[in-house]
Amino acid sequence: MSVDRAVFKAWVGPFFTSLVAIVLLLCLGHLRKVAAAALGAGLRATDLVGIFGALVPPLMVFAVPIAHLCGLMVGLGRMAVDGETVALRAAGASPWRLATTPILAGGALSVLGLPIAHVAQPAAWRQLQANLTSVAIRNVSTTLADPGRAHRLGTAFLAARASSEGLGLQDLVLVAPKQGVVVARQGTLRPEKDQLALVLEAGEIHPFDDAPRSSYGRIRFDRADVPLDLVRQLAARLRLVSADGRLSTAQMWAEAGRRPVDDPRRRRLEKMATRRTALPMLALAFGWAGAAIALADPRRRWGWALGAVLG
Repeated sequence: MSVDRAVFKAWVGPFFTSLVAIVLLLCLGHLRKVAAAALGAGLRATDLVGIFGALVPPLMVFAVPIAHLCGLMVGLGRMAVDGETVALRAAGASPWRLATTPILAGGALSVLGLPIAHVAQPAAWRQLQANLTSVAIRNVSTTLADPGRAHRLGTAFLAARASSEGLGLQDLVLVAPKQGVVVARQGTLRPEKDQLALVLEAGEIHPFDDAPRSSYGRIRFDRADVPLDLVRQLAARLRLVSADGRLSTAQMWAEAGRRPVDDPRRRRLEKMATRRTALPMLALAFGWAGAAIALADPRRRWGWALGAVLG
């Protein structure tokens, strides 16, 4: 038990230090994408917490195996430099005995990582997309609510005032050259199928047509969904991960099963689903390789490492 305790103490500190450092580095790597999607959106402290909190589970899938390997190399390497490994070997502990704790720790991390990869990761990507969409809706709604100017939305123009209730719009006038003029009492921007749509309430449509000037037509509505030309640009700007990446593993396999064998999307979905299992299992593989490299005799170090990896 004393051997396991000594190896565990040498490993646990560098492991958690490496884990925090790797997660922070990966967050910085995503910071540019998040900033491009959310800057200028009036970010609040709660928005930042929600955005970066949703990033943690997906990043943990990558960070935990690497942190485990770093913890083994640093912790066990320091034991070797300090002579602790030699002392334990002299007391009768074999290299396999010293490698038991790293390998068991790698197996435990792999088991714990599987639900994170298959359940928490897709849920976190969906939550991150929802958080970014919420911020973008607030930003666009605030921008469009400037009563002193009309905003161009592709080929259309929109003028509106900020609503006294929440972040919606009121007294909207939308001019679309091919369709006509749309006026509405209230409107909101809402996500629909991974995109944004302008939802109008209590309004009228005055269509452009070739009817004689003596006649005039209008259409009243209680609710209307108006597609905006900026939807594709805004959706692409917000998308940090593909729609396939936000699917659960069961949904990936189901969608792949409905497609032909030679379909590129089927192969992509199968790879993504398989990767969700393979990445957490790297912790176990790194446990074998790291323990072998760090604990083997110098003359047999690479033979141990090769045998451990192949095993």
